[in-house]
Amino acid sequence: MRGLLSPLLDFLSSTRLFFYLLLWLMVLLTTGTVAQKYIGLYQAQKLFFSSAIFWAGGFIPLPGGASVLVLVALGLLIKLAREPWRMHKLGTLTLHAGALLLLVGGFITALFSYEGHLVIPEGGESAFIADYYRVELALSKETGKGLYQDVAVFDESTLREGASLTAPELPFSITVGAFYRNASLSPRPTPLEGNAHGMHKMVALTEAPPAKEAEANLSALLFTLSGAGDDADGDYGVFKDMPVAQHIDTGDGRYLVALRPARTALPFTLRLVRFERTTYPGTDTPRSYHSDVELTDGALHWKSRIEMNAPLRYKGYTFYQSSFIAQDGAVSTVLAVVNNAGRLFPYISSIIMCIGLLIHLAQRLPLLVARGRE
Repeated sequence: MRGLLSPLLDFLSSTRLFFYLLLWLMVLLTTGTVAQKYIGLYQAQKLFFSSAIFWAGGFIPLPGGASVLVLVALGLLIKLAREPWRMHKLGTLTLHAGALLLLVGGFITALFSYEGHLVIPEGGESAFIADYYRVELALSKETGKGLYQDVAVFDESTLREGASLTAPELPFSITVGAFYRNASLSPRPTPLEGNAHGMHKMVALTEAPPAKEAEANLSALLFTLSGAGDDADGDYGVFKDMPVAQHIDTGDGRYLVALRPARTALPFTLRLVRFERTTYPGTDTPRSYHSDVELTDGALHWKSRIEMNAPLRYKGYTFYQSSFIAQDGAVSTVLAVVNNAGRLFPYISSIIMCIGLLIHLAQRLPLLVARGRE
């Protein structure tokens, strides 16, 4: 067994394999960059860089960026484990250790980090992040005075054709008819008869090709409701961020059905105290804008200003001023949010690699000086 394992370890940690892996990474980088023009940044990243295998032409399996980087990291790990840590190799091995740590940080970032956004109206607050790409089906019950509270939320992964969605808090069940990543809307010539309800009676939802930019997709869901009563049971249709809410009236109360961007709860609350913008003279084009916010975390109240190139950082979350929405005299700020679990790895690994380079240079310098004298 050891006789078979040793050649494999030699191959995985060889300079030749490392060279070809880097060459293939350059091919992926070039291909993915060109593909962004046609399929968008998000899809190109998933296809070429985040995948273990991608299918060229739809039928030829080729290694993706994830599997290539795993092989590079494995080769570095084997090299560090098998190579004796002697003084004359200390600089090179330290450099390898820094590169391995950088790759580990990249894997942690890919697996555990999160990106999203917040839309907060002036004077309002938010305690969740909305996803750019994923959606969820949320059912909220009216608590009085037009206010609703979530009672059941179903992740996008559960919205499969024929799936039955139930929850102890719901007096009815939902059967998924179809889920469209991107949909087109068209008015019906005549309203649907029978058990069609709400928007579904007047508007047809049909599947459409994915948008070039994934965040522009208009996700939609067709479903059948049962157990809510004769007046409410039947077929429904909803799409992301519908301008007119879809309600269901049952004997147990009134429910709101919404297909919305997937939410991730924040461990604190952010309130927009004031939003300010300045424009170029004589135009409505914004020159700069910023958000004055108040962060509340238990008994802690912290006021801060978020502006371009001056984000707010707290508990691993970073809030960037992204844009704003001005409508009907009201203004809302749009903040991009990043929670990067591996944010410290690039700094630490860069320091380690610099130390390795300095050690290597210090060890080689006497030899270079001697050669120069000769």
